[in-house]
Amino acid sequence: MKSKLNLQKYHFTSLEVKAAPVAISYPFDLKVTTRRHYWMAEKKPREWKVALEIDFGGVKDDHSDVPYHGTVTAVGFFKVEADYPDSDVFGLIKITGSSLLYGAAREMVATVSARGPYPPLILPSVSFYEEEKAAAKTKVKVKKTKGT
Repeated sequence: MKSKLNLQKYHFTSLEVKAAPVAISYPFDLKVTTRRHYWMAEKKPREWKVALEIDFGGVKDDHSDVPYHGTVTAVGFFKVEADYPDSDVFGLIKITGSSLLYGAAREMVATVSARGPYPPLILPSVSFYEEEKAAAKTKVKVKKTKGT
């Protein structure tokens, strides 16, 4: 089935992957936090820009308990199909758009860390749907931009 959300293009604005100075025993607990920012194209409510920031590392402040830690920021440009309900466009962007960018970021981190001293790091799965359910009462600011 074809998605109602089309990823037009994406890129990374930052990527930092740091390896631990000493070997880490497996398995380990990886802490992942995400932040998302949304912009709707001016006068085009079906065209969006999403920035997804991901921080990953250990539960210790110095990250000495994980083989890799770092940050990655992915930016994607999306277009929602005309037949998708207007009332749920932002929900589609927040959940599905963020998920698409997270998958791209996961692959980038795995690729970069594969060149490091330890096995490649695969970021764990996250649920933006569950996050949205938990934050349903929180207002989200949407910025309008020219020429996204």
